[in-house]
Amino acid sequence: MAESMAVGNRGIHEYTRDPTLRRWNHALYTCQLVSQGNMSIHIIDASPVYVIGLVHVLTGAGLTVSGINAPPAPLPTHSTGAFLVDPSVLEPPAAARYVADVAKVGPVLVLEMGIPEEQRSIYLGAGAYEVLDKIREPKTLVETVQAMVAQEAAQSTHKSAPALSNRESQVLQHISRGLTHGQVARRLGISQHTVDTYVKRARLKLSLGNKAELTRAALFQDFDN
Repeated sequence: MAESMAVGNRGIHEYTRDPTLRRWNHALYTCQLVSQGNMSIHIIDASPVYVIGLVHVLTGAGLTVSGINAPPAPLPTHSTGAFLVDPSVLEPPAAARYVADVAKVGPVLVLEMGIPEEQRSIYLGAGAYEVLDKIREPKTLVETVQAMVAQEAAQSTHKSAPALSNRESQVLQHISRGLTHGQVARRLGISQHTVDTYVKRARLKLSLGNKAELTRAALFQDFDN
């Protein structure tokens, strides 16, 4: 058992012992983590040796580890970030239920040694973002965590953004087609000053700083109204 654990943890530990690799890892990922806010990572794993290496890899990539527990750890009642979970110390039915409970609180990445494809499918069905074998190289782990955190941050931003009014959406729709403010005003039968006002309101609601950002936002707006 100890031998298999050592083999499974080798990638993580060899990676964290080399300071050159840590610096390379930080330089590679920090610039990509800027837009992901301050979302932290909570680790739920019963292997202290693996957790030590995992923390080094995550913090070296610019991520914040906010807590470490062993399963089945009590879960917070609201989302505190993303979760990295190894539920393998639990019986399979209980492990799947635990992953489902964690997924209700925040995005969860399951990390388990030598996981069968059938069990992987069960975890994904329970709500896991992804399931990785612990022997995967640290670079893959960091990329997966990065994608999970970025997706959650984007969804949180979308949920918290104030809804645009029908008129604001119409104005952005025309802007996305390349019309100027004056052309939008004539198309909608309103003054250019009114168009300017709608644009200012939309920029405030969507936290946009300039015309380029406004145009990009207009291209990705859902114009169902």
